[in-house]
Amino acid sequence: MSIRCPDFDANTLEALTGDDPRQLRRFYVMFRAVCRWQHEGLRREAAQGHFAEAGLCAKRLKIACFTVGALGLGHAYSRIESIASRWDGAELRASLVDIEPQLEHTLANLGDIAEGIAVREATKVTPEAEEARP
Repeated sequence: MSIRCPDFDANTLEALTGDDPRQLRRFYVMFRAVCRWQHEGLRREAAQGHFAEAGLCAKRLKIACFTVGALGLGHAYSRIESIASRWDGAELRASLVDIEPQLEHTLANLGDIAEGIAVREATKVTPEAEEARP
């Protein structure tokens, strides 16, 4: 699998779920949606000065990132979780701005991976179809 994101390990999720392409694609698609939703929640909590809740959102995001193999993004959320635990609003808000490009890059790459899996599955030749070829 060719991955453009250097902080991504394609084998992580496969080790947890097996190598069923449909299952892998489903996890990547779900991760992208949940990650965006959780990140919005993290931003809201940080903006309102709810540091404990922001830290919890960051922890959820960290765990989800590590689960799908988005290691770089997972480490970034780990740092944000640590910042939230120190109740440093200015640093927390700055870190959320800093993480945006990495978040978008990772989610785009995971979208490309999910799409690639879908295309490969759609064009896969089954053994039955192979036997029916002249």
